Amino acid sequence: MSDRVKEILLRWVAHALILWAVVAAGKALHMQISLRGFWDAVLTVFVLACANTVVRPVMKTLLLPLNCLSLGLLGFAVNVLVLWVVSELVPGFEIGSVGAAVFCAVMLSILGGIVNRFLRLVRED
Repeated sequence: MSDRVKEILLRWVAHALILWAVVAAGKALHMQISLRGFWDAVLTVFVLACANTVVRPVMKTLLLPLNCLSLGLLGFAVNVLVLWVVSELVPGFEIGSVGAAVFCAVMLSILGGIVNRFLRLVRED
């Protein structure tokens, strides 16, 4: 197995664990969010990665003028919308409120960025 494939698999599992932790934190805060199991987290991360690769760039390009006017807040709304759509597509992952979707999007962005930065640092060494 090549190093690139190992890195992708490691990133995938790391993001699935992040999603599981974010859902657990959301449940502890009594938010309407649920994830049935680890394999549902893996599937959700896969569908989210596909959506971020295909749909999100198209939406950001079409909404670029409005995003500039809103000082980037519309880009955040696109992230929340993509996450909400993914929750509708994956049967084991449910988001029941806008607040839960916002919480999940913020936490996934922050924690995912930290993990991606860490993995990039490890790769450079």
